[in-house]
Amino acid sequence: MLTRRMTALVLAGALLLALTGCSLGDNSDELFVLPKPPLHLEGLQKEIDKLYAAASVSAISPSSGKNRQNIQLVDLDGDGADEAVTFLYVADELPLHILVFRSEQDSYRLWHTLKLPGDTLNSIDYVDLDGDRIKEVVAGYQLAGDTPIKSLQVLQLEGDDLLPVLSAEYTVAITAAMTGNVAQLLTVVSDPKTKQWQLQLYGWQEGLLQVQSTAPLSKDALTLRRARITKLRDGTMAVCIMSSVDAANVLTDVFIVNDGSLLNLSRSMASANSDETLRPSYLLSCDINNDGVVDLPKLMTAYDYAARADSSHTILNWQDYDKTGNLTLMSTTYHNYTDDWYLKLPQSWVDKVRVKRSDASLREKKIVLGLPAPDGGRVYDVLAVLTLSGSARNKAIEGKVNILTKNDVTVAVVMYPLPDELKAYQLNETVVRELLHWVNHEWAADEIIL
Repeated sequence: MLTRRMTALVLAGALLLALTGCSLGDNSDELFVLPKPPLHLEGLQKEIDKLYAAASVSAISPSSGKNRQNIQLVDLDGDGADEAVTFLYVADELPLHILVFRSEQDSYRLWHTLKLPGDTLNSIDYVDLDGDRIKEVVAGYQLAGDTPIKSLQVLQLEGDDLLPVLSAEYTVAITAAMTGNVAQLLTVVSDPKTKQWQLQLYGWQEGLLQVQSTAPLSKDALTLRRARITKLRDGTMAVCIMSSVDAANVLTDVFIVNDGSLLNLSRSMASANSDETLRPSYLLSCDINNDGVVDLPKLMTAYDYAARADSSHTILNWQDYDKTGNLTLMSTTYHNYTDDWYLKLPQSWVDKVRVKRSDASLREKKIVLGLPAPDGGRVYDVLAVLTLSGSARNKAIEGKVNILTKNDVTVAVVMYPLPDELKAYQLNETVVRELLHWVNHEWAADEIIL
């Protein structure tokens, strides 16, 4: 454990970052210069020292979630002034301590202390769950053991009291305004009877949070992978939960709240699985059109120039659900994960395009997309996409137009002339620049990685 001196230094650094919003720079010399602590920090440290004078104390931080700082500034009671929340591991029967301090002039006064029995603080969130503009505290923690138990506790401010309104086991906790403007709490748990995953929606009953509705995930869902809040095509809010079904494949369950009840839009009644979203595990959902709606990928069959199925190439249909469970095709792409780019296929190309790889070297890679003549005979090259690195970036290639550049890699295209019967499929540079993109590997800010 950290010594008391080290705990003070951790608290100092954490609050300075929280107050300034700054991160550590690249100059390593700056790491060894401790700025003078503000008076607020001195008061906070004095309070902690006074409260835990005889205890062995370590500063800790939540291990997951969006709030991971050791000291967090948040306006819990809606009065416009931030409270300071900090986390300590204390050597006593209830070791996880969450301390809430109120600012008073140049110091802090302890307002609330929450003591939890866990070994690890998983997450902390502050959300108004009842619409009164006062934030509830949502704390997730874990008890160690052969089968670790994750527990969730939700606390509500009542005057000067911080009262528990929920204590339950959980695997994943999500807060989102599913209907209206007030956030709701949802958790993913394992059904004790069926041993299958289910999503739970909580609502208020007699001042406490109680399970209001449940809906099952796909029956073949094994390991939870990702969760995300998104809008559907018609604006309805949804929870998307991606799960592994085996070592190579995943599926996504899509839930909405309809008249106060959870509904799994994607789950087939016949198979009890979300069959339309089943895909290889490397295919992740994303907002492919940048319109604020998360699109779900479906792997399609790619064909080579001889009209043979070719699994070495990836063609994806990107689909959106609406609140009735209907799917709409939004876009079709050729994804080249090996070279890290993708091409949105023009609608007129879909179901016709043929693909072949024709690499000249490791530094000069080439994917050629072609279209067959109307009589179904010869396949004509329409577009070559070149991935060039190192010295190949400067190689003279007839008709080459550079489109994308990142680090030491350039993606260029060559647009081939087409016969009269295929002129309607001809692309120009402006159109290609709109269609060709880097594959995005960034995690979305609203995505929970499990």
